[in-house]
Amino acid sequence: MKLDNLLAHISPQLQVDLRGFTVDEAAFEKTWRALVKRNEKMEGGAPATPGSPELTPTHLEKFVADLRTQLDNMGPVNLEAVHEYDELEERHKFLEAQNTDLTNSQRELLDVIARINSTTRKLFAETFEQVRTNFREMFGELFRGGRADLSLLDENDPLNCGIEITAKPPGKQCKLCRC
Repeated sequence: MKLDNLLAHISPQLQVDLRGFTVDEAAFEKTWRALVKRNEKMEGGAPATPGSPELTPTHLEKFVADLRTQLDNMGPVNLEAVHEYDELEERHKFLEAQNTDLTNSQRELLDVIARINSTTRKLFAETFEQVRTNFREMFGELFRGGRADLSLLDENDPLNCGIEITAKPPGKQCKLCRC
């Protein structure tokens, strides 16, 4: 009768059918020894001696109370945990693949930008030299002499710097150098 009463109260609480439960003597013995050792250490008593610790009703009640406290501290069993883990694992794999794709795309874009910048610098340098040469010639033709030049304000960053224009028509002297 006590067993039926116990089963009626514990089975719903643990969400387990205890009628199909079989006792695992080895596991019980191991758990019992560990609990006794832990209690002796906490109480400052002598270490547990080899051999089977004595099973008194008081010890059993304390053992059951400790186990119940441990179970309560664990909280209810999440029956959806395996399904949730599978979903999270799938999501993690998806996000990891997306991250890899983005990283590869970023690397490819940086390579393309570097090639474009290299090509642009080369084409700009060629075009600038041609414009510079044509500017010098046209200035001389338009003003029947004189000197003119184009130069970059920052040779290290030609794509983002300004261009300086110097021009000296014929017959004008430079106030700084008298040329």
